Amino acid sequence: MLPVRVLVALEEITGRATTDLFDVMVGTSIGGIGVLGLVRPDDNGSPRWTARDLLELYSTRAGDIFPDTALTWPQSLAQVSEMIRRPSPTAALLGSNPGLGNARYDPAGLIDILTGQLGGAMLSDALRHTIVTAYDVRGQRPIVFDSEAVRNGHQEDIPMLMVARATSAAPTYFPPMADTGADGEERLLVDGGIFANNPALLGYQAALERGTEDIVLVSLGTGRHGPNSSLTRTEYMGLSWFRLAQSLLESAQVGSVEVIDSFLRTAIGETYWRFDAPLDGDIEHDMDNTTEEHIQWLDTAGKAMVGEHIAQLNRLAEVLAGA
Repeated sequence: MLPVRVLVALEEITGRATTDLFDVMVGTSIGGIGVLGLVRPDDNGSPRWTARDLLELYSTRAGDIFPDTALTWPQSLAQVSEMIRRPSPTAALLGSNPGLGNARYDPAGLIDILTGQLGGAMLSDALRHTIVTAYDVRGQRPIVFDSEAVRNGHQEDIPMLMVARATSAAPTYFPPMADTGADGEERLLVDGGIFANNPALLGYQAALERGTEDIVLVSLGTGRHGPNSSLTRTEYMGLSWFRLAQSLLESAQVGSVEVIDSFLRTAIGETYWRFDAPLDGDIEHDMDNTTEEHIQWLDTAGKAMVGEHIAQLNRLAEVLAGA
């Protein structure tokens, strides 16, 4: 919801659709879903959805993607008892959740929303050069879905729905998406955040390949966690292997985001714009926290971020509208 708030602001300031402001649009995971929604055309060749449409969708349908019947890590004895009572979610921890393996959620709700958002649109239908990432855990390789590569005959066309399902298949949340690549090999595709949690670098690469001289790059974060200043060495050494692996993966993703941000600031300079907001407060900011309290917190944080950076957004809007 945080990055969509920025796009809503830019659309309202300029009076133009997001696809009219950018030549290349790149996304990973929820960002990939958002990008695909924005570049999907209607029957007249105009954008089917606005940024505000997506904001409304995320605000009202998040609970359909992450129903509260799924597994959450226990925080109390009562929650441990609930895990024992619900055998299927508990089995996800052991990789034996019936039909889902180590995934906590059935993707049916997600697929239903994606179908309504993307319909039968193909990647080649995208209104702008569109790049969305996934990762093939079977082939151990990154997958970059690229609408221009499709149009140039370098990639096979694929439904936007399948691209969205692949980029959002976050490990432990949803099962991977199985498909067959152009080489005939089966692929098991998961969330592109595995290798590109900040895909802005792919946007920069695409701009260079297009021969763009004066690059304007806008990078939108989904929220950043603050330092765990209360963590002691003893507490860290006492983490279970599961918790340690989870912590290290999160650290690697955060580190990747910051390194790419630093590189782009140096490489592009004043026409590189990064917008993000801290995930603070006494509330769990888990991806699957779809409580009304958390949705409201994100909405408030998004509005505050826009208000704090309104001067920058106005300047950016001028640059984008004049490009």
